[in-house]
Amino acid sequence: MPKYKNGEEYYNKIYLVFNALIAITLVPFVALFLNIERNGASDAMLSGLAAYLLAFILSLPYGFLFYTSIKSYKKELTDIKKDSSLRVKLNSYYSVSLKKYFKLTICCVLMVIGLLLTKYFLFILGYILALGVLSIGRPVLNSIISEIPLSDSEIDILNKKNLIDQ
Repeated sequence: MPKYKNGEEYYNKIYLVFNALIAITLVPFVALFLNIERNGASDAMLSGLAAYLLAFILSLPYGFLFYTSIKSYKKELTDIKKDSSLRVKLNSYYSVSLKKYFKLTICCVLMVIGLLLTKYFLFILGYILALGVLSIGRPVLNSIISEIPLSDSEIDILNKKNLIDQ
């Protein structure tokens, strides 16, 4: 779990991980996309039946990870106990969020690999969809407050950047 003294440090740590995970796939995706725009799809490593088979094979784990990232995230959020301490709630949220971010990042990686090998537009759409869901669910203080069962005093601690008790 991350070490933090107040809500601002907590937010900065979770947001740093979130941004790093996006950057891991965004740079190669943009490079591939620009290459396709410049050279077209004629230089694909795979074509024909092999490309279709790869698209099908990569779509299965993509769909599974995409679905489970959203479904398990919602379920695990409901498992966060109301009577726990603020630090325990934040640590639980951090863990649940990272699982979601990692699954969606793996979805993005699968799409980048597919795009690299086939240059299919399907992989561009899949990447944009996963990145869009990842971006919509980015960790902002208001979403953290609304998704975790917090008391008014705990919300004040986060908003006023007060120290969080151990």
